[in-house]
Amino acid sequence: ETVEIPVNSYLNKGQINENIGIYASYIDYVITSLINDNYDVFNQSSQVVIPLDYEIQKFIHQIMQNEFNTFPNEDMQAGIIVIDNETSEIVAIGGSRENGLRNLNYATDVYNQPGSTIKPILSYAPAIEYLNYMPLTQVLDEVYYYPSGQLVNNWDHLYKGYISFREALSDSRNVPAIKIYKAVGDELAWQFAESLGIQNKDGFYHESMAIGGFSEGYSVLEMTNAYSTFAKGGIYQKAVAINSITINKDRKQIINKPKRVMSEETAFLINNILHDVLKNTSFDLSSHYLSAKTGQSNFDTKTIKKYNLPYNATKDSWVIGYTKDYTVGV
Repeated sequence: ETVEIPVNSYLNKGQINENIGIYASYIDYVITSLINDNYDVFNQSSQVVIPLDYEIQKFIHQIMQNEFNTFPNEDMQAGIIVIDNETSEIVAIGGSRENGLRNLNYATDVYNQPGSTIKPILSYAPAIEYLNYMPLTQVLDEVYYYPSGQLVNNWDHLYKGYISFREALSDSRNVPAIKIYKAVGDELAWQFAESLGIQNKDGFYHESMAIGGFSEGYSVLEMTNAYSTFAKGGIYQKAVAINSITINKDRKQIINKPKRVMSEETAFLINNILHDVLKNTSFDLSSHYLSAKTGQSNFDTKTIKKYNLPYNATKDSWVIGYTKDYTVGV
C-alpha cells in the first residue's frame, strides 16, 4: 500500500513520536535522496509518495529495537533492506538502532566488505553466463596462494579436492571462487557485476575481490538490489524509495527502467544452488522457496592485536535471502 508523507513534518526533531520512530530510517533515506537529487521540496508546497509497507517496516523496527533478543548488546549495529521484487520498490529499511531521525543509516550509507555474498556476483553467475559452467562442473579446491605468497584459506581451513560447482558455491569455498573468477577474467566479471549495480570502487583488479576483499565495500542496499536481480529472473531494476514527487502541483513519477542483464537460465541456476544453503537449517522449506547467501568479513591483524580479539573475530556478518516476492538484505 502506498503511503503519503509530507516531508516537512519530519524535519523537526521535536515532533518525533512513536510512530515516526518506526519509519525514521526510511524517511532519513528519502530525505537524503531528495537532497542528493536536488529536489527543492523543503521550502515549497510539496508531497512525496513512498512505497513503504507499514507492517513490514514495523516488524523491522521491532527487530532493531531488540524486541526479539536478536542482539547480544546495545553496541552491535545493523542495517536491513526489504525490496519488493515485482516493483523494485524498497518497502522497509532498518537503518539504525537509534530511535530517531537523521542518524547514520547502516543500511544505505555505510559501506562494508561484502565477504562471500559477492561470490555469486563476481564468480559463479558470470561463469554460467559467459563460460557455460553448470552445477556439475568440477572445480579443484586445493592449497592456493595469492601472487603475494599469502595462503588462501577456506572457512574450515580444509581443501576438498575436486568438487562440483554447486558444492563450491553452496558451501562457500574460497579457493574455487577465486579460480572461477580468474577463469571468467577481470573485465567480464566486472562487466557482469556493474550490470547489477555493483561498481568497482577500488579502480583496479585483484584476486581477493572474488571473496569480498575491497578497500571500501558496499552498502546493504547495493547488495540487496543486486540480489533482487536473481530473484527477478535476471532483470535488473534500480530500487526506489519514492513513487512520486509533487512540487507546487507539478507531479513527477519516479520509475527506473528494468533491463535484462543475464539469461533466465543463469538466474535459475544461481537461485537453485543458493536454495541448497537453507538445507539442514531450521527454516521451513515447505512454506516458501527461499534462496540465500551468507558472508562475513574479519578484522585485520593490526586491529586484532590492538584490541586483543580472537583471531577469527567477525567484523561484519551478512545474509541476503529472497523468495519470488521479496529480497531481504541484513
